[in-house]
Amino acid sequence: MRSTVLACGLALSLGTHVHAQEFPHKPITMVVPFGAGGTTDVAARLVAQQLALVLANPVVVENKPGASTMIAADYVARAPKDGYTLLMAAASTLATNPHLYSKIGYKLADFAPVSMVTKVPFVLNVSSHVPARSIEEFVTWARAQPQGVSYGTTGVGTSNHITGIVLAQALGVKMVDVPYKGNAAANVDLIAGQTHAQLDALAGALPLHMDGKTRILGVLDTERWPGLPNIPTFVEKGYQAVGYSWFALMAPAGTPSPVVRKLADATAKVMAMEEVKAKFLAGGQLPFPLDPEATGRFIQTDQDRWGAVIRKAGIRLD
Repeated sequence: MRSTVLACGLALSLGTHVHAQEFPHKPITMVVPFGAGGTTDVAARLVAQQLALVLANPVVVENKPGASTMIAADYVARAPKDGYTLLMAAASTLATNPHLYSKIGYKLADFAPVSMVTKVPFVLNVSSHVPARSIEEFVTWARAQPQGVSYGTTGVGTSNHITGIVLAQALGVKMVDVPYKGNAAANVDLIAGQTHAQLDALAGALPLHMDGKTRILGVLDTERWPGLPNIPTFVEKGYQAVGYSWFALMAPAGTPSPVVRKLADATAKVMAMEEVKAKFLAGGQLPFPLDPEATGRFIQTDQDRWGAVIRKAGIRLD
């Protein structure tokens, strides 16, 4: 009986080893939970292009937008556990959606982390009609607004909406969210002074700031942005206001560990390329590679952090 068990275990081990040695031998699909052209899609295509070269194997990007990234996440969670279907998950996919939707069809445990990819810090971007030119001036001005500070969002429960809640609590000011169907419409009103501010991802706010149409006053991260060394963080000014999005590469749970490791090692090589790092930084994304174990811990911590904010605010979307 003992020899039979050992033989079975050896066969399973050898099978997994062979699987890992042969992987990959057919195209890998990287599923993006948003439409083509957005920040997530750009990140995925940059990684996929270089990953294909490192693995000497095709890596194709497939867009599956809809339902606040849940369509794509459901699809990958139920895909074969062989490493050939991956998800470029966003923070909303795994950090906030589980707290916003009671009918969500997946959970963090349904995925095997491969690697973090980038972190996208949020910034306080104000209209040029707002007189404040620093964090300190903004706090003073905001506290004097009886109707509160209006800030554009892409809807209740979205990252920029929840980040506004975090910032308002940290600064001790009133902030009133104004929902829009998309960033384009929100930007028009921000530039015109119809709204006071936005808590936007740096990737979206940077072009308006650089063109002088708006002003970035502060970064909601623990460190300053390399491309904007003169813009302080709220943390260094004494306000515990941190908000960012991120992207991570995930496989279905149950994917053999050697396959996950091979994908992780290949992703690490991609993220170490100077060309890749430069392109991410130019687009307002901070390269943020972590190994599978650290990726899982980071996402769990972020999910817990946003869960506390969402529960306190009483936000539910179904």
